Amino acid sequence: MSHGVMLVFTNPASPADDAEFNSWYDSIHLSQVIERVDGIVGARRYDVNPDANGRKYLAVYELDRDSALVEQNLGEAFDAGRLDATPTLQLDPPPLIIYANAR
Repeated sequence: MSHGVMLVFTNPASPADDAEFNSWYDSIHLSQVIERVDGIVGARRYDVNPDANGRKYLAVYELDRDSALVEQNLGEAFDAGRLDATPTLQLDPPPLIIYANAR
C-alpha cells in the first residue's frame, strides 16, 4: 500500500543539456533512487504541459512509508554519495519537491 508520493519538478541546466539530462534521469537517476533510498518503491517521469512553475519535467516517486522518513533517507543518500549527480540539472532555481501523504 502506498503511503504517498514525492513530486519532483525539474529542468535541465540549459536547453542544450536537455537530451543528456533526460538520459541521465531516465537511465541512471530513477533506478538509483529506487534501489538506494529506503521508502521509495517506484517512479515515473512526465513531460509537464504547460510548464509547471517554469519547470519542464515531473518525476513522481511512490513512497511506502511516511514522507518525513523518506525525505530524511533521501538526504542521507545524497550526503553519503550513493546517488550520482549531474551538471545538467538546473539548480537555480532548484528542483521543486512536494511530498503528499495518502489520506
